[in-house]
Amino acid sequence: MQWSSIPSVKQLIAIGAGTGDVLSQCLTIPADSVTVFEADATLAQQLAKQFAGNKALNVKAHAVSDQAGTAVMSCFNLAQCNALAPATALLAELFPGLKALPEKEVQTLALANELNASKLHGQQNMLLLELPAQNLALLTHLAETDILQHFSHLVVQHSEQPLYKSAAPLNELTQYLAANGFELSETDNSDADFPLLRFYRDAQAQQLKQANQRIAELTTQLETEQQQRQQAKQQHDEALNAQSTTQAEITKQLDAAKQQLDAAKQQAEQQKAELAKQFEAAKQQFATEQQQSEQAKAELKKQFDAGKQQLDSVKQQASADKQQAEQDKTELAKQFEAAKQQLAKEQRQSEQAKAELVKQLEAAKQQAEQAKVELAKQLQAAQQQVTALNNTQTALNTKIADSDSQSKQLNTAKAELEQELKRTSQSLKQESELNQKHKSWAETLKTQNEQLNKELKEQQRSSQLSVKLLAKVEADASELRGRYAQLLKTEQELRSLIGELYIKLSAASKFYNQLEQEHPELLEVKPAR
Repeated sequence: MQWSSIPSVKQLIAIGAGTGDVLSQCLTIPADSVTVFEADATLAQQLAKQFAGNKALNVKAHAVSDQAGTAVMSCFNLAQCNALAPATALLAELFPGLKALPEKEVQTLALANELNASKLHGQQNMLLLELPAQNLALLTHLAETDILQHFSHLVVQHSEQPLYKSAAPLNELTQYLAANGFELSETDNSDADFPLLRFYRDAQAQQLKQANQRIAELTTQLETEQQQRQQAKQQHDEALNAQSTTQAEITKQLDAAKQQLDAAKQQAEQQKAELAKQFEAAKQQFATEQQQSEQAKAELKKQFDAGKQQLDSVKQQASADKQQAEQDKTELAKQFEAAKQQLAKEQRQSEQAKAELVKQLEAAKQQAEQAKVELAKQLQAAQQQVTALNNTQTALNTKIADSDSQSKQLNTAKAELEQELKRTSQSLKQESELNQKHKSWAETLKTQNEQLNKELKEQQRSSQLSVKLLAKVEADASELRGRYAQLLKTEQELRSLIGELYIKLSAASKFYNQLEQEHPELLEVKPAR
């Protein structure tokens, strides 16, 4: 083993030194401090005496493991073969005179805790392992606790085949150290059963390798992020296209709803015009009937004048018939009272029809403002009809008063008055039927207004649904924009991290070049590979 190729180290840690054969060779390497762990107290005392001249050396008579506690040690007549694991048959074949002694319990120390207490610094430290039963387990323990990174040199004494049940084959040990950055630089087979292996780890090369791996990972992550960003952008574009399509569909639906509303308005206008036309026809019919009534009144007056002339000629005969006239007057008064009651009944019905019409017109006004003018006109027409009826009643009252003062003359005009009363009753009946028609028109208008309001509510619900759908699409687009902004932020952070790594690598490269120029002697001596 070319120990002279190893430069000085800060700390040397030796575990399982045994009789000190390998340790004595390691001590040729300058070290600021040397810590030796030996489980056998007798061997530990011998080591302390053997290397008493080395002031930097400290021997600890303790067994070490991956955890502190109580363990069972397999003991043999050769103390250097003792181990915290049962032996295999290969150990007995290797040492024919080896005899097993009673097992004993020992207290173990956690190696990581002990090395942390020794305050390892930097990476220029050396570790000597001579525990074939525990070598791989201890190395794994140190790697998991981030202590193995403090060693740049490892010297491991291990057997080719496992001599203890917990031991690992030599190739497995070598592969594990290679995976942790330690390269096998030298093998000493002077003891064929226990070859001595020396490993070296170039910290700067390892850092550069890790940095390259990190850069590769970041590059892969960046590419992944870019792909995700591209996918997010594509999803965003698809969402925008879907939103545009949805907006176009909503616009189309709104246009269709607007067309339907316009059609409904046009239909309402047509119905309004039709109602106005029907009302105008009714008004003209009422004017015609009123004109006929005036003509009948003039004819009655003409007949009355003719009767008055005849009255002068039959005045004497009228005196003789006075008693009969009185009787006829009484009968006529009864008939007039009946006619008056009938007229009052018709008037009440007309008033009820008027009140009902006003109520219907008010309800129609609340439901549809656009029918306000037409309903008001109908109300005015009804009032005019009532006024006409009142005027007719007044005219009849006047006629009756004239008849009372000219009772004798009415005997000859009795038949004509009965006919006039009959025609007046018929006119009132026609006017009542006209009022009934007006009521029917008002109910029809109310039904149409309710239908229009229902259709308008349906259109409003459709519009509200469209607005809600548009708001949902807007919210989805806002969420996609937020995710896109987050991806951009992640990309910026990754770029910043890569920039920082690049700055650190550049600084490390400059430091290495400066070290190579100013202190080439530090780089000339390198361990054999």
